[in-house]
Amino acid sequence: MEQAWAAGLFDGEGSTNIENANSKRRLPSGRPRDYPNLRVNVGQDKDPEVLHRFQAAVDGIGNIYYAKGYDKYNWMARGDDALRVLEILWPYLSGPKKAQALRIGELYNKSQEIPRKYNGAKRRRMELT
Repeated sequence: MEQAWAAGLFDGEGSTNIENANSKRRLPSGRPRDYPNLRVNVGQDKDPEVLHRFQAAVDGIGNIYYAKGYDKYNWMARGDDALRVLEILWPYLSGPKKAQALRIGELYNKSQEIPRKYNGAKRRRMELT
């Protein structure tokens, strides 16, 4: 039941996108990221408790933080964690949100074919149906 609720919140307040390879985000090693990365997020203006409930519904995946410049709270997951969240919510998502995820998934899967500059690690392909 909580996953259906979380899918409804994601339908209304969430997004699926790809972080650009040239973003300023760094790998844990400190090296620049040389590939696009899948990202899902949900924003909430005032109450982070809604995001804590969402996070619990998606098996505790993701991080919640306060975006001071936007004066709002965000939950976010990247990479394989983002893919796992989409898999959890998939049965309950609306048609438009599924279509958005599939469009982003096509781009994400194409990006996985790009050779890695710093390591040969392969990421999971996005396969939602």
